Amino acid sequence: MNRLDALNQEFLELLIEHDLLKPLIHKELTKELIKNVEIEQEVLIQIKSSIMKKEGLKDDEAFDSWLLKSNLNKEKFFEKITYPMKINKYSLENFGHMTNTRFLKRKEDLDLVTYSLIRVQDRFLAQELYFQILEDESKFGELASKYSDGEEKTTKGIVGPVPVTQGHPVLQDKLKKSQIGMLNTPILIGNTWAIIKLESKQDSTLNDEMELLLAKEIFNESINKKVNEIIKKLIKEKTLIE
Repeated sequence: MNRLDALNQEFLELLIEHDLLKPLIHKELTKELIKNVEIEQEVLIQIKSSIMKKEGLKDDEAFDSWLLKSNLNKEKFFEKITYPMKINKYSLENFGHMTNTRFLKRKEDLDLVTYSLIRVQDRFLAQELYFQILEDESKFGELASKYSDGEEKTTKGIVGPVPVTQGHPVLQDKLKKSQIGMLNTPILIGNTWAIIKLESKQDSTLNDEMELLLAKEIFNESINKKVNEIIKKLIKEKTLIE
């Protein structure tokens, strides 16, 4: 993080003004933390082979020329391509032991749901559509395609599977309380009337994918905490006004 010491007061103020200081420190701190993470040599060979095949490069000379045209050297290329891999490995190695506790606390939020949705601006139209669906639920997709104002218009009203926490808090609460197959009366979400029907629910499990997701989540929280501490220190040292 020594490079941050080179920032003068004027430049720091400029970064703060344009909301660039926090992402800059986040990136610098992340690079510092993962710099000693090793990626297996065979993985690097596979990456290089995949790139060469994709770009139609026949030999190492062609690969070096391709790097030159991309304004990269081998070191920078592999640093860039392995950056997310190193974050994943660092997260699992340092925070993997904390994922089980977090999973148990957040299990309900991590469950996946699929639901049907129609959103319209007019309350009376929402009520009319609700009663039409109530009489014949097979019309839901047809009516969504015709009347819905949201992206679900292109999917015949189907949304998901997505985490139950995705979307407006009112929608989240309604989905958590709904029974599968239950058609809800129109509810106001923001300035839009929504008709919702929970189609299915998939309980989350602590598999490898979920463990990585939670480990990275904890990693980012740890980074953000340190970033805020560094910003406060910089502001104090450079006598900036908070």
